[in-house]
Amino acid sequence: MVLIPAWSFEMGSANADADDDERPVLTVHLDAFYMDTYEVTNVQFKAFVDANPLWQKDNIAARFHEGDYLDEWLGNAYFCCIGACPMSILYVRTESSVTVLTGEFPRKDMFIMELRRFNSLLFILAMGMITLFGCSRARQVVAPIEMERVVLIYIGEVSWILPEDAAVESEITKNKLQAAGIRTDITEDANDVRQWMLQTMEDGAVNVLMLYGVIPSTVYPPANALPDGSVAENWIETPDGNTILNQADYFGYYSEGDTLRVGRESEGRLFEYTIGVPNYGGCLQNLMDHPTISTWGDNTFMVPTPEGRQLTPSLVNFASDRPFPLDDFQGNWFAEKIFATDSTGTRADPVIIRDGNLGRIVVTHMTDFRDDPKGEVAAELILNYLLLEFHERN
Repeated sequence: MVLIPAWSFEMGSANADADDDERPVLTVHLDAFYMDTYEVTNVQFKAFVDANPLWQKDNIAARFHEGDYLDEWLGNAYFCCIGACPMSILYVRTESSVTVLTGEFPRKDMFIMELRRFNSLLFILAMGMITLFGCSRARQVVAPIEMERVVLIYIGEVSWILPEDAAVESEITKNKLQAAGIRTDITEDANDVRQWMLQTMEDGAVNVLMLYGVIPSTVYPPANALPDGSVAENWIETPDGNTILNQADYFGYYSEGDTLRVGRESEGRLFEYTIGVPNYGGCLQNLMDHPTISTWGDNTFMVPTPEGRQLTPSLVNFASDRPFPLDDFQGNWFAEKIFATDSTGTRADPVIIRDGNLGRIVVTHMTDFRDDPKGEVAAELILNYLLLEFHERN
């Protein structure tokens, strides 16, 4: 807070047209007082008007503010809302109740912020392209409203990592993200992944799908049966910046489907795990529209870049088995952020690659049954870069 010195000023008006309560002109002396350095937020002022009803919107005569006092509030409640779907229904949640508002609302700018990027006492989930003029009645209901999923982790089938290990790493990622206010779910249901990707396609926000070497066949059909126009491809070809983050095995090397139980030995241990139908390198090639891109390279030693150390402090030197080639881009694809490279600077893992201003593909810890800090690094990469704006807001 800062100290405002004492001073005197003339208050009122000598104008003949002035209201009675504005005359006569008086000299007013104000003692010194302290004022907050920063502006009061809507959340803070909402708490104030709740504690001091005389300051509520309906109790302040319009002639004192010409209609500007709390003009973006609905009654005595500040709100913000998101998105657009076909129904004219809004769900409003306070700390104690949910209100359903139907009909039309007064200001278009009330509908421009996304719920996932807003942190307040009151939320509105917009379920429609609302005509933004006028206002209507409300009724009280009791119903839960959940934040939309921003990150979805698929562990229905995995490769180069045991299912139980994938579950552990996913929980680490989920817990770190949710502690930062980012709703993250883990699913084994390929249909759930498809539905979520369709719902978040072109929603104006970055969403992240995490995989472990196996991509659900519901979004990328097995054996590269749909090289163009898959849900996965369409999802990353929007300007939202949607991201598919892959760990463990080669990106999209398998599609979930008719599974095969395999056994193998790695680092002196015998592993058995289930994989799906192979796409080989085709999934990555088709999503990038790059017919020859490949990420082979067993035991390629990776050293974090300075920026990688800063953004992902859990990242340490490791050997990648499928690093991404930085010298083999086509079209608008480029390396947006490099977290670790080999000694030549031509292979990277982790790395974020992006299709111009569209979606992203991330490869991180592409390792064959190695004990890497996958969960921690994935969470840090998401928090400190992919969803940095959301993280800072919350």
